[in-house]
Amino acid sequence: MSDTLALTLFDPTGIDAETALLIARLALDDIEEVEANRKGKTRADAPPGPEERAFDLQRELFEGFLQLDEDYRFARSLDDALAADQDILTIVGDLERAAEDDHRAAMAVSRGLPMPPLSVAQRSIEDLELPAVEPPKKTVLALLPPPAPDSTSSVASTSGSILLEGSSNPGPTTRTFPRVECTICGDRLRNVTMEFSGPCGHYQCHTCLISLVETCTRDESLYPLRCCQQRIPLDTVFPRLKPFLRSRFRHKAIEYDTPANARVYCPKPSCSTFIGPASTSTPSSSQNDHLECPQCNTSVCSQCRNEAHGTSLCPENVAVQAVKDLAAAEGWQTCPSCHSIVELAFGCNHMTCRCGAHFCYVCAAPWKTCQCAQWDEPRLLDAAQRRVEVEVRGRDELAPNLFMERVRVQAEQLRVNHECDPHAWRYRHGGGMCEQCNYNLPMFLMRCRNCQILACKRCSRNRF
Repeated sequence: MSDTLALTLFDPTGIDAETALLIARLALDDIEEVEANRKGKTRADAPPGPEERAFDLQRELFEGFLQLDEDYRFARSLDDALAADQDILTIVGDLERAAEDDHRAAMAVSRGLPMPPLSVAQRSIEDLELPAVEPPKKTVLALLPPPAPDSTSSVASTSGSILLEGSSNPGPTTRTFPRVECTICGDRLRNVTMEFSGPCGHYQCHTCLISLVETCTRDESLYPLRCCQQRIPLDTVFPRLKPFLRSRFRHKAIEYDTPANARVYCPKPSCSTFIGPASTSTPSSSQNDHLECPQCNTSVCSQCRNEAHGTSLCPENVAVQAVKDLAAAEGWQTCPSCHSIVELAFGCNHMTCRCGAHFCYVCAAPWKTCQCAQWDEPRLLDAAQRRVEVEVRGRDELAPNLFMERVRVQAEQLRVNHECDPHAWRYRHGGGMCEQCNYNLPMFLMRCRNCQILACKRCSRNRF
């Protein structure tokens, strides 16, 4: 227990590490024995003498050396584990960087920008296939402390390393990374268990799910939330939304669930906030029900949807009447459910309003309850020509006589079978405009194999 011994431990010339550790432990045992024999031979309140201070310094020195060795073994085991798992860590890093690059590319394409070139990470994992390994029956990660020098345990050689119980040999494990894609943007999803899966089994990344909910609060045709015509349970979506978006969607759901012809909005154009359902009383009632706008505190008559006018009869809304006159002059039709004005650009007389109502464009009666013709002949030929052009990628691809024959055949098919449900979607390479939301995409669209309608991925999954 001299200074020479301490210097030898920290400068072990001619002495191995295990011997130095053994000397340190034996020295600590000797110090404990000496201190035990000295107990009771001095006053309890007496200050420590030079010998006691020397023993304390020696103890601190040897304990520090043992702690240093333990820290070294632990750090070495972590370094060995990192070195052994280097390939796996490299793959994980490449997957994360490639996923970020894929998302940036998808966002650029969705904005109409050119596709950026493949990054180094994207190229490195383009053809990556990781083998699936059956996991052990019982996998427990255990960090073992360093053993005593005289330990004969079978795990002595794995001091400070990470072991897997149930596995024959300690060491790194092989992990599998399923190549699941977001059905909307096509991004590869790294952690499938954390992503959203709809009732149809399609996955959506967090960004696309949030975008769907936000867009739904502005576009009623996306309500209720659905994928592949299956309604998405809200209790699986709400936990993934921020509180303000969750509250905003709930308010919009109340508005959308109110029948369109019963909704009352603030009449001020600068506000237009949804107030609630209209009263069921008749307009001729002397007691008009008034609603108050929660946003600007404007009092609104629930009968005529104008500003409150006391107990007098509801006045005619001049602006609404002007729009009705314009619609009548242009031949536009009014939805019998929500009273929205619609125009038929192409297709049959079967109209599907954004509120969900189905009616005849000629007489506004509920669909298939009237005797009106289902097709207007000029529109029938226009619809047949458009479908053939989509199918053959332009009329220049066929001789004029063959093209017109295809149009005639398609027109006869539309005359007897023009409703396509469900759609049979296929990828169509090449840009174009989505016929549902009018969004222009530069790379590809989805094409229905039956009715030849072109749609973006969002509309094909969440609207139709």
